[in-house]
Amino acid sequence: GIMNEKQVAIGESTCGARYAGLPQRACPSCEGPLVDVTALSVVALERCDTARCAVEMIGTMSEQFGYFTTAIWVAQRLEPDHISVSANAFVIREVDPNSPNFIYSTNLFDIAESEGLWDSKSGKALDFTIVYGPPTDDGKSAYSTRRVWRVLSLAAPSLNLNPYVDRYGDGLNGLPGIPFSVKVDKPLHVRDVMAMKRDLYEGTPFDLTHGPQGGPFGNPARYDAGAFEDGMTPDGEEYDVEAMKHGTFERAISMFRTSYSFVAVSRTSLPNQVGGVVWFSQYAPHAGAYTPLYVNAGDEAVPDTFSTGSILKYKPSAAWWRFSVVGNWASMFFRYAIVDIRKVQKSVEDALFATQPEVETAATALALAGDKEGAAALLSEYSNTAADTTIAAWGDLFEFLMTKYHDGYSLEDQSATTANMRKVFYPKWWLELVGFFKTPPPKKPHGDGEGKGEVEGAAAPVHASASSWAPMLLSNILVGIVCCVGGVVYGQSNLKDKDKEGRARGMQVHGQAPRGAPRGMVSVGGYGYGSSSRQGYATISDDVQMTMTSIPSTKSCQIQL
Repeated sequence: GIMNEKQVAIGESTCGARYAGLPQRACPSCEGPLVDVTALSVVALERCDTARCAVEMIGTMSEQFGYFTTAIWVAQRLEPDHISVSANAFVIREVDPNSPNFIYSTNLFDIAESEGLWDSKSGKALDFTIVYGPPTDDGKSAYSTRRVWRVLSLAAPSLNLNPYVDRYGDGLNGLPGIPFSVKVDKPLHVRDVMAMKRDLYEGTPFDLTHGPQGGPFGNPARYDAGAFEDGMTPDGEEYDVEAMKHGTFERAISMFRTSYSFVAVSRTSLPNQVGGVVWFSQYAPHAGAYTPLYVNAGDEAVPDTFSTGSILKYKPSAAWWRFSVVGNWASMFFRYAIVDIRKVQKSVEDALFATQPEVETAATALALAGDKEGAAALLSEYSNTAADTTIAAWGDLFEFLMTKYHDGYSLEDQSATTANMRKVFYPKWWLELVGFFKTPPPKKPHGDGEGKGEVEGAAAPVHASASSWAPMLLSNILVGIVCCVGGVVYGQSNLKDKDKEGRARGMQVHGQAPRGAPRGMVSVGGYGYGSSSRQGYATISDDVQMTMTSIPSTKSCQIQL
């Protein structure tokens, strides 16, 4: 569950812990825990109309029926205007048993003391993260803490928070750590939270779109290490499990392996019929768009595009796949393609935010008048139309990106009559990194034997006698003359038939033209009238000329993530 009809919303973040447990029992009469986080969330949303009720119900049920093994839990209420982040690690620190802002399991203090993890007589508060978090440091805590730092920094930039912390979030080298929550510098709009979901650390020392890990064009994806079932890598090498334990990349907030993301909005100023809305998306947030779904919009509240498809087979009507193909294509030339994606994101979402107030005003009037079915129909129509528009836009976006960025070129204007193809060449820093500017190997010294005049690595002698190359040259000249004459005759014949005035509209040249050559400079080949051909790296159609230039090289709320 995400949100219920009372506007209670739940998000989930899987965290490492000191105590591992057993999997959920296979049957009601089997041994083991009875409930998992999915079941707990669903039951809480079915029965509760407040967040406190949901927390208490989840806690009580997990203690009664077992959550993995013995359930140990704590909840902390946020202060007004504060934001907190859970990113696959505990963030609640000192627990104050006398504060109404904390509720916790009945065994929280007893187990900590009986296991020697905390001493009630020490005068120190029980630190939940230290006591019940992972007991060892795997050296990869930034996987979680970096995301917490980033979101809190975006919400309260005035605090100038320190990103360099240990696995508990405590600052290193005497610097302050990351707090459980911060007061936002200004009220957050839905779009601010969407931007947090899409964040790639751009503009920070941890920017995933810069550096050798992202390749020459700034691909922010950092793929997961792993091997096949037989323990071998795709390259046929044995997977080194121990070595991989010590390797790590920065972990993005917007991840390619995201199934879905959402921003849940609860508004007590509106009736429940209208107030509860979930802005929903699938795949990596930076590659897709968010659509408003109203939880009280009836059976049609969720558009089909969000509930269809499988990862096993591409399906263009599925939103996940529409966003996925855009994200995957863009990753090849990310630094350039993300600009185009963000333009479409802004256009689509701007339109939704512009029309939302009018739709909600009308729906509110219907709900207050007692016409809940009418309100539901209006909201579901709005959501379904929004989803259809978004999916169509992403279909067009994918075609646009495929046409604009391919084979090392960028088509600057797809509506122009002249195809201006610009080279998407590698930046200088990357060329230096891969040794592009290495000096050529020296020639071998001349000797008295067979190798005289040869260059290292050459497969054939540099020198050849006239008797060996003369016949070849002559035959090539004759073939060239024949092809040119044949091409001209053929072209003249077609021109006479097709255009009495002798105008060659749309004449196409088939064959390989030297890339970057002046217009009209082509290799020997045939002519075709009014056709369309893929010459070099551009598709040329009637009345279209092709030029090529170069792109200059450049140097390079509670939130669950």
